[in-house]
Amino acid sequence: MPDTGAMNWPDVVTAATAEDPAELPGSDIRILDATVEVLGVCGEQRLTIDMVADRAHMSRMTVFRRFGSKQNLIDTAYRREISKALRDITDYSQKTDTAASRATAVATRMVDNAARIPALQWIIRSESDEIVRMWRDLQPPGQELGRAYVSTLLQDPQLQDPLPTSDADFVADVLMRTVMSLVLVPDPAYHKANLTELAQYIRRVVERLLR
Repeated sequence: MPDTGAMNWPDVVTAATAEDPAELPGSDIRILDATVEVLGVCGEQRLTIDMVADRAHMSRMTVFRRFGSKQNLIDTAYRREISKALRDITDYSQKTDTAASRATAVATRMVDNAARIPALQWIIRSESDEIVRMWRDLQPPGQELGRAYVSTLLQDPQLQDPLPTSDADFVADVLMRTVMSLVLVPDPAYHKANLTELAQYIRRVVERLLR
């Protein structure tokens, strides 16, 4: 997405959650799946177009023709994974009916999704500075997209107690920073018993934010 100055975040969130990654051309899906697999094995710095082409059983020229450069290929793969995760989180969040339960569910699901993306786990282990780049420089920036996304969910008029915009923005900002800390410094205790302990921890954070 080109940088056009101030972003219309509601539109960005809508696009990120409405776009179905499965609707891409079959060749693109093969290439992007292969990219994520290679990222999960060797990380961004060691990834090459040839490695992706071999994994996708396609020619190097086809990969270049579809994505233009290694960096665009990687960024597109990341955006696709983010879109898939946001759609999953959105579906999961619809089971909640209060601001506190939704905020807890969304943040918990975010941490859980991060733990299940091999490419992201490689980056966390071996290239943590790349997380900062994604969070700050990827278009749209991860922190800003996450804040806008969570804020939108917390203002949902279908909730019993939807938050006003200023409160939703603040809670969303803190939650995204909490999620990032839990992703970068995972605690095995929070992944026991079907994420129960993680959800309880996040619930305590949410309850204090909503006081």
